[in-house]
Amino acid sequence: ALVELPGGKNVLIDAGTGGDEESFDAARSVVAPYLWNKKINKLDAVIVTHFHEDHLGGIIYILENFKVSRVMDNGASCERSGRLDKYLRTIKVKKIRRETIGDGDAINFNGGTIFVLNPEKDKEITDCNENSIVLKIHYKTFNALFCGDASGLALERMTDRYGNFLRSDIIKIPHHGGNVGSEVIVKNFFSASGAKIAVISVAKMN
Repeated sequence: ALVELPGGKNVLIDAGTGGDEESFDAARSVVAPYLWNKKINKLDAVIVTHFHEDHLGGIIYILENFKVSRVMDNGASCERSGRLDKYLRTIKVKKIRRETIGDGDAINFNGGTIFVLNPEKDKEITDCNENSIVLKIHYKTFNALFCGDASGLALERMTDRYGNFLRSDIIKIPHHGGNVGSEVIVKNFFSASGAKIAVISVAKMN
């Protein structure tokens, strides 16, 4: 997801599958051409919600082909992979600033804030999806909730912790609309968000 902030700043959240020359790369084939078409050659921040291949893979192409001011991730390598190693090497080679973010952090921009609602800081979480970064973007009267692949335990914790603060106009449905656990937990989370529009990021044939 490309977030175009007031003042001309651009933030990219995840970049789809990729990272392997032999297979389809969503960044190379879709995301990068879209950005170039919009005359965007620089990204003020790239946020990797978690290190599963369908979120991290395309990031490598973005880092290699765009000027990126900083990358943000949860710092949790719950599943070591060749793509994760390549991601870390690319950051080092390109000398890109890397920040670890989690619950309670906030990224301020011109007139608004991106709040980080998940994962919990300083807590060992072995499930990559539960560790997924969840963001609430707030600008004036507009709010959008980006849920990554957050699942049951994370959704329950955020509902209990944040309650009405989750209220948003738009919600990016967690885990591509797939099963994320208890129906009660999911209903409570969606009710707390009160969103008017829901977006599911999923393959056409899935």
